Amino acid sequence: MCTTRFPPFSRENVRRSFERMAFLSALKSRGIDRLFAQPGSGMYLLEALIDTSKGFVKNETPRPVIVAVITEGKEFSNASAENVIKAIHDSGAQFYALLLTEGPRASDQDDEVRQRGIVLDRGTSENGGTREIVISHLGIKDRLDTLASELLGQVAVTYASPDRLVPAEKITIAAVRDDLTARGVPVRLAAKPVPER
Repeated sequence: MCTTRFPPFSRENVRRSFERMAFLSALKSRGIDRLFAQPGSGMYLLEALIDTSKGFVKNETPRPVIVAVITEGKEFSNASAENVIKAIHDSGAQFYALLLTEGPRASDQDDEVRQRGIVLDRGTSENGGTREIVISHLGIKDRLDTLASELLGQVAVTYASPDRLVPAEKITIAAVRDDLTARGVPVRLAAKPVPER
């Protein structure tokens, strides 16, 4: 686990840790306590998503998840939406976005803002995540708690087929119960072939 802040540049605030309590302690002292508003600044969300995705690939992260808490302010990234979505897809990460509508809003006429909108729409839906709109900052904690419960309740389903069969072009996953949601993340090919039984 790690946390990254991206305005005005990408920087990893809390180093990766697989021990939950150590991470939470470091997150509080070195992450959350160092967050503050920077009036007149903007975001580099798209570049941060590319950098984070590259980090997942480089570190061979077994279960990559990106959670972005953002506002509708100015976007300064020059990355195209297609490149960002491809980077997230290639990393195998799930992408969740919480969009806080409180505060100043950037013009929809800006190309950077339109590119960010495409990433928030397609990037989340095509990579196993969701985009949720949060009207007030008071709702962020509840949304993050709900998201944490969802992530902790996920089940990995692995499919394999023998080499002699033509691989399936499409895999459909469904839930029998109405209160369950089935979403998929990009398929990763196993480094070693799965042995036949």
